[in-house]
Amino acid sequence: MLAVAALSLLLVVGANTNNLVPFYAIGVFTGFAMAGFGMARYHLRMKERGWRRRLVINVSGGVYTALVVVIFAVVKFTEGAWLVVAVFPLLVVAFIRLNRRYRDEAAAVESTGAEPASDPPNYLRRTVLVLIDDVDLAVIASIRYARSLHPTDLRAVHFVIDRSRADHIRQQWVRSARAIPLDLIDCPDRRIERAAGDLVVKETAQPGTHVTIVLPRRSYPPLLGRLMHDRTADKIARVTSRIARSAATIVPFDVTARVHDPGERAAQRHGPPRNSLSRSGEPANNYAGTAHEDPTPVAALSGRGRRVVTGRVHTIRIKHVGQSSILACTITDHSGELTALFYGRTHIPGISPGTTLRLQGLVTVSSTGPIMANPAYELIDPAP
Repeated sequence: MLAVAALSLLLVVGANTNNLVPFYAIGVFTGFAMAGFGMARYHLRMKERGWRRRLVINVSGGVYTALVVVIFAVVKFTEGAWLVVAVFPLLVVAFIRLNRRYRDEAAAVESTGAEPASDPPNYLRRTVLVLIDDVDLAVIASIRYARSLHPTDLRAVHFVIDRSRADHIRQQWVRSARAIPLDLIDCPDRRIERAAGDLVVKETAQPGTHVTIVLPRRSYPPLLGRLMHDRTADKIARVTSRIARSAATIVPFDVTARVHDPGERAAQRHGPPRNSLSRSGEPANNYAGTAHEDPTPVAALSGRGRRVVTGRVHTIRIKHVGQSSILACTITDHSGELTALFYGRTHIPGISPGTTLRLQGLVTVSSTGPIMANPAYELIDPAP
């Protein structure tokens, strides 16, 4: 950068170094003046042995060199000194603010002086959520890391902003027969950072729960990576790490090394899924209720009984249990949430995050809320 700046100045002045003398003089004597006044401030603060004599010397040097700067700025103003005069205050303000920022950051991470706890917090429940936007080697590496944390609850989460992509991820997940559940969460406003924060707040609301967000991040060359890829993982980590009893971990995956290594081959996928219970040919509607029956608000569900509920699909979770699977849908209305369980299923055509459903079935109330197992359903408003 210095070489480019020097060459640019030489080209501007036509290689006549006499025209650069004002720049040189102002720059050098400004440095002398700042050093003199800075040392004077140091002597006033420290008051070491012989500080008065040194204070006089440094103040005198600062004053004389500052006068030289003023003389050059006035006499040589039209010969190029105006540029330094204009830029110098801006640089001073910028450096002062930069220094203040460094000090604030240092103060924020300094120890408070309190003794660290002898024992780490003993959380009854440790939830680890792996946020995914694809099913690839970067995600697999993140899942392996998440398993090493030995959580009590491990799930993969995808925020749905593109229905076709979410369906592609679901198919890949089912095909690879991953043992951990996959949650597909509706994100209609496309604000993934906010959706991740809401999810963490909801999880940490359970007593004795600590949540760790694991974020796969594919690393690319600095310049090309900034042009071609966003920094979504960093943005999500910035939001979720501010929430109490939560932490965010970014797991880097070096894409560049694999691109430039032709001998590197991706890990072989697992064989065909252990079950093929997704029935793409089934009709979208499977409703056996009566059209005139009014739905019951979720908050009003208490006890065991057959009910009709209408709500929007917020989350879809795919879980493998042994050789079978469960499709769990979180249905929300204005009053609360209900979980609809479809046993032996990994997908129901027409049901995806954002779909509005009318459900009829037997409701049971557990510690986590009302549950409706294998309900009859009707699509009221398909997802856009």
